[in-house]
Amino acid sequence: MRAVAACVPLVAAAACGRFGFTAEAQSDAARGPADAAVDAPADAAPGCGSATAQLASPCVGTFSAQGAYFDIEALSTATITGFDTQSQNCGTRDVSIYYRMGTHVGFETDVTAWTLVASTTNFTPSCAASCPIPPTPVPIPICVTIPAGQRAAFYIVMTAGTGTFESTNATLGATVVQDAALVLHAGRLSQGLGAFTGTIVDGKAWQGVIHYVQ
Repeated sequence: MRAVAACVPLVAAAACGRFGFTAEAQSDAARGPADAAVDAPADAAPGCGSATAQLASPCVGTFSAQGAYFDIEALSTATITGFDTQSQNCGTRDVSIYYRMGTHVGFETDVTAWTLVASTTNFTPSCAASCPIPPTPVPIPICVTIPAGQRAAFYIVMTAGTGTFESTNATLGATVVQDAALVLHAGRLSQGLGAFTGTIVDGKAWQGVIHYVQ
């Protein structure tokens, strides 16, 4: 597993090197857990510009967890630039976001199958006891391009602190919401602090907002 550089398309880009990584490799051992911490707005990923579109998963339940896995399918090529989350239980937390090409299914505990986008500390989102819950941008800029007809999986997880992220019941893989560019598919949750740890809960639709550009 490796941390993502500033520009992270899943297709080749001359400015970023093969598959969006910079030409200079860096081993996991050389990276500290705080190296990827960022404070930029979620819609201001370097190299991506400002988000011009968003796809919102409506708040229709408050099943709480500390991590959420979900797949995003691109109907036409789109670049994910950030996420907003919803929280029923308040608290300040540290958050990491991971991604992989393809689905998350079968890879929920396989740390080697994922790439760390970045991490942030002291994230304190808005919260509400029940829906509607105001979405709060996670201060992690993203620049992940999903080619048309393909999927990318994302994993948003709390690594320290208190509070929760919200979801609702849905059949694994079912369409949660879509527009002309993207489809959000229902996934799984992880209950418990820490990446790739905790109890996996099946068939949950992550609730939040996906920001993207085309």
